[in-house]
Amino acid sequence: MAPALQSFPAQNYLLAALGRHEYELLAPRLETVHLPKGKVLFEPNDPVRYAYFPHAGIVSLLSYTVEGETMEVAMVGREGVIGIPIILRADRMPFRVVAQLPAEAAALKAEVLRDLFDRGGRFQHLLLSYTRTLLTQVAQSALCNQFHTVEERLCRWLRVARDRTESSAFDVTHEFLSQMIGAPRTGVSVAAGALQCADHPLQPRTDDHPRLAWGGVPLL
Repeated sequence: MAPALQSFPAQNYLLAALGRHEYELLAPRLETVHLPKGKVLFEPNDPVRYAYFPHAGIVSLLSYTVEGETMEVAMVGREGVIGIPIILRADRMPFRVVAQLPAEAAALKAEVLRDLFDRGGRFQHLLLSYTRTLLTQVAQSALCNQFHTVEERLCRWLRVARDRTESSAFDVTHEFLSQMIGAPRTGVSVAAGALQCADHPLQPRTDDHPRLAWGGVPLL
């Protein structure tokens, strides 16, 4: 890991929301890491030795059934942090955590984060506020996956992904989306086809690798 850039404001929204004094105390302890697509940050029950503040991209928190089926329960981008168990006095990650889009992140050792959190101030307030937001997202995901159609779940995932990345220029496959929303791949393909006829249709791209684009978001 390399020392993080100490410019102000930070690229991560939580860090950028700190006062200048708090951020300047924190910045020397941050380390910049690259998160390539598919990078596994944690497996379930892994010790949480670092927290990660993404600068961009998407990191997914994934849960598994006994049968091995995968479902995304939360998505984290530059608005958040991976490593909430640290401030909850838990030393293990309950989810599989995977970088779904390549990104840079600021990494902070768990003991440093816990020490700074325990000092109170704006840093503690921001992390507690984000924890509430993350728990709400997990609850909404559970509700959506239980009661919404595959098409509705697909639309929700695409909108949240675009909000997190502030970009519509990323590629995802039907197989990938089926794992994220907990639906069969065939169901995702049917839902994508239905969106082609909706008010915000999926449109074929015209490059050498035809994809579908919803609001600019290409789907393989």
